[in-house]
Amino acid sequence: MFGRKKQGLFQPWEMGLAGGLIAGTVTAIAVFVPLVTQSNYGMAYLQILFSIYPGFESVSLMGVVIGFIYSFLDGFIGFYAFGWLYNLLTRKRKKKWFRK
Repeated sequence: MFGRKKQGLFQPWEMGLAGGLIAGTVTAIAVFVPLVTQSNYGMAYLQILFSIYPGFESVSLMGVVIGFIYSFLDGFIGFYAFGWLYNLLTRKRKKKWFRK
């Protein structure tokens, strides 16, 4: 996992963690801002998330936690899959081009 890195390849685990943290933080902020300001700022974005994630239904402190967890998982899976697929295609391309 954290061993020797191959040149030109992504590290899917690290990409997943970074993507998950970014996505989770963005969602947590999007829930926290209307909670603190008592406004409707960002509610269109939140309505989309409410419709996607079961159990994520309100602007509250629990909503911040639930939204972070769901978004972290989505971000992790998406970025991990991207890194894995990139590495797979890069390895196949290198084998094809450098075959004798």
